[in-house]
Amino acid sequence: MSSSGRAHLREPRCGRIATIIFLAALAPGAHAAGPTDDQLFFSPGWCPSGETCDFKAEGVSARTKPPGGLDLTWTQSDGRTQSWEIRAKDFASAIKCSEEMCSLPSAKGCYAGCVATPPIPKILDRRTGRLYFTVLGFDGEVTLFAFDLANAKTSPVLEDRSFGGIGEVSLSPGRRYLAYLRGHHGSYCEDFLRLRVYDLNERRHLSFPGDADPWKRVHEAGIVDSYSDPRWLSENEIELRHSEWTIEACVGDKHPDEDRVTIVRLEIPPVPAGTAATPSRR
Repeated sequence: MSSSGRAHLREPRCGRIATIIFLAALAPGAHAAGPTDDQLFFSPGWCPSGETCDFKAEGVSARTKPPGGLDLTWTQSDGRTQSWEIRAKDFASAIKCSEEMCSLPSAKGCYAGCVATPPIPKILDRRTGRLYFTVLGFDGEVTLFAFDLANAKTSPVLEDRSFGGIGEVSLSPGRRYLAYLRGHHGSYCEDFLRLRVYDLNERRHLSFPGDADPWKRVHEAGIVDSYSDPRWLSENEIELRHSEWTIEACVGDKHPDEDRVTIVRLEIPPVPAGTAATPSRR
């Protein structure tokens, strides 16, 4: 099976809005901006449990091996090739299953108690020598891991809950922040991705408008917001595309004619870990 994306990780079908989000007033000690071309991004995709799937990045190939394996091959600029093997035993103990979901009849190919997918590679960071990958549980719990190429050690980075999985992942230039798109799936027209940013130093998620209830506008106004293509401009600025459509227009297969640019500014004061940042709009 190829790594082509499932519906919940596809590009939204209706409106297109270019959005820039700024992360300002960062905590003391934040790194200066640096080059971002040392991150190798894997083609977005999905792989059901029990199947073999291929993922590609520039000079890198990865193949899943059921039930929870991933083979990685990196061909460097001088032609040298290096290979690594990641197995379920390397990360399964770090996955917290809320219940034994693998006991369900629908959990064919499940492993580690609740895991529904093999490792899905997201990015290979050449600067730190780490591969970031995700695994998704049948209970909707998703875990992002980092695999250290130098010592072949795997460690959990963050946990989230998303029945739509995690889409694109990107590290800030100074490696302080990790941005990713969390999938939400209700139906074909209620299928969207929302931005999340994780502070790797403080080990906490930053707060964004709408984080508390991403379904609020969908249920109250019939409007869906979705993001794609996150790109860090500096250590405190990230740019991404923002699409917005109405369920009515999507069901009727009508496409809005007008695009617009929206700019949102988030002020992030140096607050203790676990304390939400205070957003402001302009």
